[in-house]
Amino acid sequence: MTTENQTPEGTVQPQENQREYTPVEIEAIEQGWIPKEEFDGDPALFIDAPEFVRRGELFRKIETQSRELKAVRNALEAMKVHHSKVKEAEYNRALKSLQEARRQAVVDGEHERAFALEEKIDEIKEEKQQIVDAAQEPVVQEDTYTPQFQSWVERNNWYETNDVMRATADALGIRLHKQGLSPEEVLRKVEVEIKKEFAHKFKTPASNRPNPVESPTRSGGTNDNFSMTAQEKDIMQKIVRTGVMTEAEYIKELKSTRK
Repeated sequence: MTTENQTPEGTVQPQENQREYTPVEIEAIEQGWIPKEEFDGDPALFIDAPEFVRRGELFRKIETQSRELKAVRNALEAMKVHHSKVKEAEYNRALKSLQEARRQAVVDGEHERAFALEEKIDEIKEEKQQIVDAAQEPVVQEDTYTPQFQSWVERNNWYETNDVMRATADALGIRLHKQGLSPEEVLRKVEVEIKKEFAHKFKTPASNRPNPVESPTRSGGTNDNFSMTAQEKDIMQKIVRTGVMTEAEYIKELKSTRK
């Protein structure tokens, strides 16, 4: 359809036809899709609007599942740290009791009993050290990168913060590697194509900032002066979110470590 403009001289000049987008194309554009006539990337990587929308639904599902998986992993890590502290406190109390008993045995001249208690103290110390060492091991192993890839990730921090973009980048990287591209070419091309396919993510970075975690306003319903460190509050929040333990139960166990 053409329209007409009246020029100052009184002549009629037709305007060029404007492309009309289909409903699915409009939906895709709202999600960050770029029409083919505006796409300046590798033509082989272009996807049409229906496929883009379909992928968007799949990506949202992946992102939701990834967030849930991360929450579970964080909760497991928090539970491990919390319970290791509880066990360590129990070992400390046991050591204190055994050391007092050993000193009394020495005073009373019960040398055999004192020797047996000393052996038990060494055993408890060894078990305690195993608990401490185990607490240093992460529940989920961290990714290890080559220096070259680490530098790339530092420049493209979305790779570690957005699971959908990461999955897309990995799939594209594998495909490019199979085409015979060098690691440097793969990284460069992946960076360029991801920024095109997820252009909306780079246009509005503020909208992608994680929501701040609210600090708990209550201490498990207690009215005493018991206080927690920032790390202890963070651990509590991660555990409580999973429903494994309530605030009150967590604080009760935490209090037992300070006796």
